[in-house]
Amino acid sequence: LTSNFFRKYISYARSIHPVLSIGAKAIIQEFYLNIRKCINGENSSISVTTRQLGSIIRLCEAKARCELREEVTKEDAMDVLDIFRASMIDMLCEEQGHIDISRSSKGGVKDIRRFVSALTVEGKRSNKTEFHMTEMLTIAERIGLAIPSFDEFVEKLNHQGFILKKGRNIWQIQSGTSSQA
Repeated sequence: LTSNFFRKYISYARSIHPVLSIGAKAIIQEFYLNIRKCINGENSSISVTTRQLGSIIRLCEAKARCELREEVTKEDAMDVLDIFRASMIDMLCEEQGHIDISRSSKGGVKDIRRFVSALTVEGKRSNKTEFHMTEMLTIAERIGLAIPSFDEFVEKLNHQGFILKKGRNIWQIQSGTSSQA
């Protein structure tokens, strides 16, 4: 492929805005509802959020766009969900490839809710949205959060969209996160 052809392809692909077919919607909805039912119980340490649902939909649209199609097919949705499942398995697998559910328990849903709530309260009290890692650690200690690896917990919060890394050891709480938690 020439670079000129590739530029034209990208330009044209960006002009396409695929919509989900009824089949794709059904597959995504079924997957999302089933996975939430399975892992979002009160004691679950894994969380599936609407942000992840949005990501799944955007990936489906991107796949259709790459193939220059106006509609997201059932097959697009199944391919994206296969990738999502694989990433969830990767997250739970240890180095030898065995599934270790404890890898997901370094800060379960209850811990996340408590911490995000405390971070939000502190942000409102001090009229700020950005926190240094040491400030967040102090807040975690103040609420009695017992996390084996605070760095991993913070990365999990970032991955799930509760906080956003703004710089070296600086994190910003995302607006509306206390309602997501």
